[in-house]
Amino acid sequence: MSEKWRKISIRNELIEEIERIIKNFKHLGYRNVPDFIADAVRRRIEELRKEEQKANP
Repeated sequence: MSEKWRKISIRNELIEEIERIIKNFKHLGYRNVPDFIADAVRRRIEELRKEEQKANP
């Protein structure tokens, strides 16, 4: 099964802030904006799943 991709729109101000973080914090290992965003989304999903598990044990 091949991966499916979707495009999203993000405000320029947010992209510029992400680019600044990538540039100034190279030790974090982000190669580009999509890499950063994918990691941020994964982390947020993980947080929400933990909250969901606490609410519905």
